[in-house]
Amino acid sequence: MVKVIDTNLILRYLHDDPEAPKIEKLLKSKNKYLLSDVILAEIVWVLDSYYEWDRSKIVESLVLLIRLPSIMCNKFLLTETLTILKNRPKFDFADAYSVALMKSSKIKDIYSFDRDFDKIPGVNRLEPK
Repeated sequence: MVKVIDTNLILRYLHDDPEAPKIEKLLKSKNKYLLSDVILAEIVWVLDSYYEWDRSKIVESLVLLIRLPSIMCNKFLLTETLTILKNRPKFDFADAYSVALMKSSKIKDIYSFDRDFDKIPGVNRLEPK
């Protein structure tokens, strides 16, 4: 039976909390855990804003996490999101996720006032008229 995994569990694991060994055992078990896109976004936000981790460290740690066989998520979309996030320092998770979703859906146009989208090859930013 699949169970959902929450933000605080992953943060404790990544931050080497005293509970980390128990969490590692859980993550390396044969059980399956659903990691939602929203939870991953929250993890990125906390690691970036509260713990002030470097983007490269965040991405590296989370890519390893989502590659675990026990983790169920949209591995392709979230890996692409994390890659964009690493390569675009001005992007937040939502912007990177939008671009990854567009690429995976073969959508080129996005309505936004955020000019950072103009710097992404293959993305056509539009403004309402």
